[in-house]
Amino acid sequence: MRTEYYFIDRALDRSHLNAAQITQGPLSEAEFLARSQQLGLPPITRRLDP
Repeated sequence: MRTEYYFIDRALDRSHLNAAQITQGPLSEAEFLARSQQLGLPPITRRLDP
């Protein structure tokens, strides 16, 4: 199983936009961690399993 990471840009989120317009990804874990660091986001503390 491969894990894919996504960012949702809440600043762009509007009811008339679809997910592709406000979502970045899929990202690899390395890309996600680098982007998280650039954005100053806290580490992931919860995992959502399918």
